[in-house]
This record gives sequence, structure tokens and C-alpha cells, in this order.
Amino acid sequence: MALQHLRSSTADKRPTPGAMSDGQLAMNTNLASPGLFFKDSNGDSVKIGPVHVGTTAPNATPGAGGQAGNSKGEQWLDTSSSRYVFKIWDGTAWRTEDGEFVNASGDLMTGALGVIAGAAATPGLYFSGDTNTGIYSPSADTLAVSTGGSERMRTRSDGNIGIGSAGSAAVTLYNQGTIGGAATAYGVWTQSTIQSDVTTAAIGYATSLSTTPASFAVTGLQHYSANQGSLGAGSTVTSQYGFIASANLNGATNNYGFFSNLASSANDWNFYAAGTAPSYFAGDIRTNGASTKNTVATDSATAVTLTAASIIDGIRSGTPTASINYTLPTGANLEAAFQDLQSGQSFEWSVINRASVTFNITLVANTNHTVFGNMVTVPASSAVFLTRKSATDTFVTYRIG
Repeated sequence: MALQHLRSSTADKRPTPGAMSDGQLAMNTNLASPGLFFKDSNGDSVKIGPVHVGTTAPNATPGAGGQAGNSKGEQWLDTSSSRYVFKIWDGTAWRTEDGEFVNASGDLMTGALGVIAGAAATPGLYFSGDTNTGIYSPSADTLAVSTGGSERMRTRSDGNIGIGSAGSAAVTLYNQGTIGGAATAYGVWTQSTIQSDVTTAAIGYATSLSTTPASFAVTGLQHYSANQGSLGAGSTVTSQYGFIASANLNGATNNYGFFSNLASSANDWNFYAAGTAPSYFAGDIRTNGASTKNTVATDSATAVTLTAASIIDGIRSGTPTASINYTLPTGANLEAAFQDLQSGQSFEWSVINRASVTFNITLVANTNHTVFGNMVTVPASSAVFLTRKSATDTFVTYRIG
């Protein structure tokens, strides 16, 4: 077999396929760009080594009289960037494995996997055939999930999680989808087993909202808010509950369907119902451990000036030996006793006259406390009164029954 080679003193000069016979080898021994070539069955010049290492493609400036361009099978380690890329010339273009990290049928990676940060519409990590759905990083130390090109969930650098929003708020937990299934449906459901190392308290759901910086202003903090969405025209909801404690919530020593522990202070309410709908309590209503079912206060057989404390039980009784007056509490006295009573609100109470002969009990006005209607309770009878707060320190009592 004949051996053909280029002049060893000329760099970047390659044999032209037409100058080579079938099966002939050609060699370039120049140190700048050595190479070994042969002609394949297609009549193409094929380079079989060595690998070219450099910032520009091999044979970028062909030597005079040699073949221009590159040879099929030629290999090049491109060092033009900090991330070196291995390339092979297929006869038409440089081909690279860059971007192919694992075998399509599965593989084991021993190093870290790095992807571009991406955006909601073009996540850095997406699924085949669905390029706008996947995982991306909107900023440093932040991870987000998008579907259909829109952000759906975000984990911030501080550990807070945003759901259903752009995640720009300090804490964003927002659930908007459709709840479905064959049984009872839950938007959020927790069912946890308490471990034996928990000895103080186990909390299923807790909120702690703060404001920062100190100058931050907000009109209201809602730790829990129940709002009704739209009900379909063809749907029927029998009962709707903003909050429900089931009947089986009774296994502890003390069981509270609702518990509030605010201390007495102006504008603080342990329970506050602002709506005009009536409130219903099937059981007793108790204050300070005592039932507020109507109980009879100490009899006053003689004239007396009532205090708020003397009518708070709801019934005032007397067995007079002569017609007497009960002077109503002053407006200031009632204001002090009923700090939670708002202007326009009222309470009911009764007077029982236990006398067996014609001795009446008559309610009379006091400072900032006026009366309206028949204030006389005749013997062996009772009367129902309603005391209403009309303004601060100002009350009026009506006979209603």
C-alpha cells in the first residue's frame, strides 16, 4: 500500500480526496495541526486523529493547495468559553453532545445537574412537549413552579411559600382550584398522629401575623376568614358553616368548641357578632362560671336606688309593705358596668311584685337615665323592661311587657 502525505513543513494543509487513491493514507506532520487521513467509500476525506484543542475550529485557515473546510469524523475540543465543548464534524456541521446529560433510557449521574434559571413561560426544567410547564428560579435562592406559562407556587429564600400568586407578599397561602372526588371534599385537610414526645400542646393549625417595619400600617389582620363564593344556579346547599366543632370534640378533661382568652380592656372582645341576625344558643349562657338564666335578686321591701349589679341577673323582686319607688341606676353606673354595650344596644330585665295587697313598685328616672311608658308593677304580678343605651353614659328604659 502506498503512503501519501503532505509536506511536513506546511500547517493546515490537508489532502484533497481526488488526489488520494482508495485505501491510501495521508499524513500532516506539522506540529501546529497534525493529522492522519483516509478516503472512505463515499469519496470523502476522513480524519482519524488526533483531537484538535483550541479556541477556533481546526483548518479555519486552510493551507494553499489543500482541502478547505473539515474532514468527516474530525474531533475538536472547543475551549473558546469557560465551559469546554467536545464537537465532531459529520460532513455538514459540527455536532455536539452539549445538553445531553443522561441516556434517554435512564442513567446514573455522579455530578451536579445545572440548568438555566428560566421564567414562568419558559421554565429551566420542563417536560417533553410542554415547554411552559415546569420548575424555574425567578431570583436567587428562590424556586417556583409554573403551569401553562403562569406561576402557581413559589418557595422564597426565607422559607415562605406562595401558592396561586406571584409570591411577592411576605406570606402568601392562597388556594384557587376546583375540589372534586367521590366523597366528602376538603380544600385543606390535616390528619396527624401526635407522637409520645409531645407533652405540652399539639396544634393542628396556627397563624401568627406580624407587621414590619414598625411604621407598617394595615387596616386589619384576618387570621381566619370565611367567605362564600358563587353557588351554581342548579346547586343546593342545605347548611353552610363558617366554623364548626363536631359533637365528638369531647374526649379531653376540658373541651372548648371556641376558646378566646382576651383580658377585659376597651375595644377588646372575646366574642363579637357585628351582624344584625339573631344569635342562637341551645345551651345555657354563663358568665364567670355562673349561669345567666334569670335568677331572683335580693328582695327590696323599701324604696331603693338600683345599681347595674342589682339588675344584671335579669330579675328584680320586692315584697313591699307600702307603695315604693325603685330609682333606676344612673347612666354613669350602667356605662361602667356594661363597658361592652354599644350605642343602640339594649338588654331586658324584669320586676316581680310579691305583695299580696295594693302596694305598687314604680321605676323612676335618674341622672342620664330616662323612662318611657308605664313604670308601675302592681301586686302579685311582674313587668318586663328594656334598657337601651342611646349614647355614652345615657340610657332610657321602656316598659315592654
